[in-house]
Amino acid sequence: MPLPKAPYHEKGQSSIDYFKNNFLSRGLSKPTRYSILIESDNWSNPQIFQPEQISLPGRTFKTIEEQWFGPPRKIPVAREFNSDVIMTFPVSSDWAERSFFEEWMDLIVDPNYNDTLYSSDGHSVHGTLTIYCTNESDKTQSIFKFDEVYPLSIIPMNLGFASQNTYNRIQVIFAFRQYTYEAKEYTNDFGAYSY
Repeated sequence: MPLPKAPYHEKGQSSIDYFKNNFLSRGLSKPTRYSILIESDNWSNPQIFQPEQISLPGRTFKTIEEQWFGPPRKIPVAREFNSDVIMTFPVSSDWAERSFFEEWMDLIVDPNYNDTLYSSDGHSVHGTLTIYCTNESDKTQSIFKFDEVYPLSIIPMNLGFASQNTYNRIQVIFAFRQYTYEAKEYTNDFGAYSY
């Protein structure tokens, strides 16, 4: 018995035609089109940054295993966000970026008494991080919004005379509780999805 044809052959399309009609016609997302906004009660105005690099986290389900007969099933019972957001920022000559995150971390754990000021409703120490992903026309295509965000770690920086033709960068790891994802309207087998 012959195997069924691949879906893109059903209408006589080649794999190249299928790729052109279903992907290239909409354009491809560029990893350089983004901007971020950080909001918190720590400061009066939202902070706009343009990091050089962002590592977006994944998501998964917490599962329980069920097996009555045959292979076991993994049953999803809760959402899990078990990775962090990592960003790389260029450092200006006045070290404003480093100062910003140093001061924010001092608000979370008091540097003099080593007491934590973090609480689940303590909005003064954590904030909201929003990442806007845009197309080449600067129109927003998707939004990642992270709740209860705070800088978990500042990665060590390297200084040295061998680096005269470059500039300083700071890497920051952000912890968060959860994120929401919104995207421009599109249609798939589940129907329309929009924000």
